[in-house]
Amino acid sequence: MEPLALPTLQAQFEAQAGLSFTQNEFAALLLYFPVLLVVEADGELQSEEWQYLGHLAKALADSFKDGLPQPEARTALQERYLHALRYLRTHLREWDVLWIRHLHTYLALHPELKEEAEEILYLFAEANHQTSEAEGLVIAQLKTELGL
Repeated sequence: MEPLALPTLQAQFEAQAGLSFTQNEFAALLLYFPVLLVVEADGELQSEEWQYLGHLAKALADSFKDGLPQPEARTALQERYLHALRYLRTHLREWDVLWIRHLHTYLALHPELKEEAEEILYLFAEANHQTSEAEGLVIAQLKTELGL
C-alpha cells in the first residue's frame, strides 16, 4: 500500500476521529505516533505510560503556544491531542501501517528529525523505568521501518 499524501491522511484521520489540526500540528502527532506502538508492545498500557501520554499531549500543545492567540487555545489543542492519542490507541491496528509508512516518508524528507524520532521511542519505553523485551523488539522493528 502506497502512502497517501500527508494532507490526505490528515483529512481521513480528522474525519474519522472528529478532530481538526493545522498541518504542522498534525505532523507533530505523526512524529510521536510510534510511542503508541511501543507502549502497547507488552499488551498493556501501564499507568505510568498513560500518564506520559497525557504529558505528551501537553508538550505537543505547548510546542505551539507561541502561535496561539490565547491560553484557552493551548488548552483546547492539548485536549485535541489527548483525544487523538486515545482514538489512535483504540483504533491502532486500523492506522498503524499507514501512519508508519507516512512517518518513514516524512523522516526521509526531514532527516533532521530522525534523532528526535529515535529518542522518543526510548523515552516512552522507559516510562516505567525499564524497557521490556517486547518493547525492545518493537523499537528495533520501528527503527528498521523508519530508517533510523
